[in-house]
Amino acid sequence: MKIHKQHAIVLLMIVFLLFCLFPGCRKITSEQDIIEALEERVEYLEEQNKLLELEAKVVSLREKRIEKLQAEIEQLQQELDGKIDPLYDDRTGLWEMQYDKNKTRPVLVKEYDRDKVTVKQLEDEINRRYAQEDSGPRIKVDRIEDGIAFVEVLEGEWLTQRMGSAGPFEYVGRVTLTLTSLPEIDHVYLYGFEPGDHWGPGCLSRADVAGWREWWSGW
Repeated sequence: MKIHKQHAIVLLMIVFLLFCLFPGCRKITSEQDIIEALEERVEYLEEQNKLLELEAKVVSLREKRIEKLQAEIEQLQQELDGKIDPLYDDRTGLWEMQYDKNKTRPVLVKEYDRDKVTVKQLEDEINRRYAQEDSGPRIKVDRIEDGIAFVEVLEGEWLTQRMGSAGPFEYVGRVTLTLTSLPEIDHVYLYGFEPGDHWGPGCLSRADVAGWREWWSGW
């Protein structure tokens, strides 16, 4: 008799739980009803699990597709970067030579509104970024005549003796590309210093800087 009472208590607890879980289900009156209700619940959960597995597969496929597209975009960007020539890029702003993936290439690092920016602003920006107190060359744009910017190089010994071989190319490239990004400047004439082992006074255009790649393997 004791065993039957325990069994009845367990059944009552199961019935109570089922009513909590399934408030809209039919009235449970027997042990068979309980089993059927549990089987229906198991079937429902299995269907939900299959749906979740399917959704997970869809998400995984989407993530793989996104990764593939991102890789394609990166590859196309690299190809595009390699084809963009500063000679044909008419954006106005601060240019510099950046080393990336075993080559040096010109990059526009700060763009300006060409209708508002002045030569003095670009001059100050070049000096602010690439010259420190008692360290590095500085420039001063003296005048612009017939499309030529006459640029005095202060502390010119940095270009001729103290920046190695690649340093002057990078610095002069920055100055030339930046100043010739203005529509009124076609050439940059650097002066105000004595010729040295690595550089000397002279006149350069955007095409000259773009043409350095023909013999400078670092670009």
